[in-house]
Amino acid sequence: MGYDHSGNLIGIGETSSGGRCYAGVLAGATSMSSLSFSGTIDFPGGTMWDGKYIALGDQEAGGTFNTGLYRATLKGSTLSPVGSEVTLTDCSDEYNDIISPFIVGKKNTPVNDQQGKVVIGTNQWTTQGNQSCPHGVEFWHYPQGGNPFKGEASETVLTVSIGT
Repeated sequence: MGYDHSGNLIGIGETSSGGRCYAGVLAGATSMSSLSFSGTIDFPGGTMWDGKYIALGDQEAGGTFNTGLYRATLKGSTLSPVGSEVTLTDCSDEYNDIISPFIVGKKNTPVNDQQGKVVIGTNQWTTQGNQSCPHGVEFWHYPQGGNPFKGEASETVLTVSIGT
């Protein structure tokens, strides 16, 4: 779950029957509310504020095994996508499963409203077929997506902290 600039806590998940559920504790509320989303999340993958929009993670962007991020706005109880899904790809042809992608920028916190420019994340897949990829910590331009512009092969799990 992640906060937006209005203090709404928003999350996506999967129901026991395999469907998607969108929920939030809206600013000032004391309980969780159901939300709707007019886009398609194939496999929920986290929620975060990008400095301008709430970013909804999708571990199977567009029905593929790539990680994606939908930029969305919240009005009432409806999440609406802004533009198309940002897909994070790399040298693998089949699986690109980014664990907890995080959008970074100098001021992309809910109180600053300045959109982050980079997504970082740890790719859990180390080989695809006969092709080896330098998986580990990878960096993508945001909101462009595409292939990473930098990567560090590593077995290390990435942790991000934002100072005040």
